[in-house]
Amino acid sequence: QIGMLNDPINRVTTDGNRAKALTAKLAYAAEKFGVSAGVNWGRGGLGLNGNTNQSQGIFDVILTVNPLDNLSAYINYDFRFEQNRLASFPNGANSFSLNTNAIAVGARLAIIDSTGFALRGEYFVANDSTPANNAASVAPLGNGGFVNTSFGGRLPQTDVSAWSITGTVDHSLTDNLTAKVEVRYDDTDPGMFLHKDGTATPTSLEGQTVGLVQLIYEF
Repeated sequence: QIGMLNDPINRVTTDGNRAKALTAKLAYAAEKFGVSAGVNWGRGGLGLNGNTNQSQGIFDVILTVNPLDNLSAYINYDFRFEQNRLASFPNGANSFSLNTNAIAVGARLAIIDSTGFALRGEYFVANDSTPANNAASVAPLGNGGFVNTSFGGRLPQTDVSAWSITGTVDHSLTDNLTAKVEVRYDDTDPGMFLHKDGTATPTSLEGQTVGLVQLIYEF
């Protein structure tokens, strides 16, 4: 499939800009496995930081396998890219970028017809080469892109990474009603989670554990 978008990343439903983006996908499915590769690429509608020449997009690959009747698994890789991030540096050697690589691996085993167990792992790392000062006269410092008010400004490093692992048990109570219990652990570098009092003092936490109990009714 192939088409055009108003913006390669953000949801823009109205044709209110001159920037357009390409969307394309190629997929193949067999009885026991499937694979698809897709890309959104082009200019953002308004550009980032005032730069209407910014090029950005996302590349996505998904591989699914079903080796057994009660076992299914997948691998999902994404590459998110942004170029020419500053209006004051629109081209050439001063073309700063933010690139993010992410991968997710998951599988579900049907223990019995009504109950299953799933495990999912995710990891991403982002590298931002944007300088801390937007002025053209200032040499790029390479640590200016990651901004979070919880840290009081920009992070003092160019790389941000995180990983998580999630376990889920699902059980069909009726033909239409399913109960799920899920537990997930997240870890980040640097720490990005606030303390129980809502502060990041003295430093933010690197890890957190969350739980979810859910009832899903399908009409």
